[in-house]
Amino acid sequence: MEEKVLIDYHKNGRISQRCSFVKDQLHGKATFYNEMGQLIQELQFENNVLNGSGLIYEENNLSQALSFKEGVLDGEACFYEEGILTSKINYKNGKQEGFSIFYYEDGQIKMVSHYTNGKLNGEMTFYSEQGVLMRRSFYEEGLLEKVSYDYYPDGKMVRQLTTFLKGKQEGETISYFTDGQIARICYFKSGKQFAEIEYDQHGNERHREGI
Repeated sequence: MEEKVLIDYHKNGRISQRCSFVKDQLHGKATFYNEMGQLIQELQFENNVLNGSGLIYEENNLSQALSFKEGVLDGEACFYEEGILTSKINYKNGKQEGFSIFYYEDGQIKMVSHYTNGKLNGEMTFYSEQGVLMRRSFYEEGLLEKVSYDYYPDGKMVRQLTTFLKGKQEGETISYFTDGQIARICYFKSGKQFAEIEYDQHGNERHREGI
């Protein structure tokens, strides 16, 4: 197969794109540049369809490192801000699949979630900049389910337990003092609060409403 290379130019004479063709179809590497001559995209094609790696740049810094299969995202995708990795997201057939990880600027993990067929599914965890677990939630088919745990900054003591059913608060939401004593219990039905009880740090009831 004979390969031809097409080169286009900006009005200022700098190269705007350099693309490889086979039988008049994009095939191989295609690179794109801005008017200052900076690389902005580097893509791989097979028979006019994105297939392979895709690199996106902003102001000479890598912004996105993608993987394509038959024209859709497939595999690990990495995203950057000013050259610093901010997230890794896995795709399959164009939809999020498997783990997604987000990072703080120093590389510490900020959030971990899991997807199935493009929907949140399983455990999602949030961490402080010090690496301390701050929240743990559970998803099914993209909706919050079961009990979500919020923690105090030490990551050991539970600050709040929230129960969800099909994405809405359901049943008891319990808040705690730092010593583990119950501070408040709120009662929900289909996402709407209908009652609550408040306690002082000695376990004495302070306020009751709707129950």
